[in-house]
Amino acid sequence: MSSNVPYEVICAQTGAQLTEWSQMAVTHDYSVKEGKSRPYFLHISKDDEKVKEQLDIISAAKSVLWDLHDASPTSLASKENAEKQLAMANASVSYENSEILDELDAIENDSDYDGNVVE
Repeated sequence: MSSNVPYEVICAQTGAQLTEWSQMAVTHDYSVKEGKSRPYFLHISKDDEKVKEQLDIISAAKSVLWDLHDASPTSLASKENAEKQLAMANASVSYENSEILDELDAIENDSDYDGNVVE
């Protein structure tokens, strides 16, 4: 569900009125005033072919930058560390599950167990 733009926006490319935020091309940039990165809704339709071409160029450039980032020694070490932590967490969960299954087997094999839990 898209929300309506509270003011009139005319597309610079097509001349059509853009009534919803979702119709506009969006870019992210650093705002000196706000001191953080934020989205900017441009007064151009994201469906216009020329705009689509430019957005595709931006997307491709970002992909290349992320690939370069991911290839850095820092990123590779971080990824390796995250994979090790995940493997350790999975091993821990497997171990805990194994212990629980062993306990359940012991309970089922207990000849005195009548199905009721008594503390």
